[in-house]
Amino acid sequence: MERYRFDILELAEMRWTASREMHGCKVIISGNEQKHESGVGFLLSKRAREALLGYKPVSDRVMVARFQARPLNMSDV
Repeated sequence: MERYRFDILELAEMRWTASREMHGCKVIISGNEQKHESGVGFLLSKRAREALLGYKPVSDRVMVARFQARPLNMSDV
């Protein structure tokens, strides 16, 4: 992430049951909270975390995050 200067990485096959911090970045997930199966997520740098307006887990395969941007805010699915 640092090497390529990415602020947001979309992750597939997340088998975590909760969001957490990792190496100074925040990981937000959408998935099964009981089982370690399927799931998707976003890995956010500090800059992206500060721009995050909110996110909505839709299912264990779909998640929407909204970020403050210029000239308009943006959503990422």
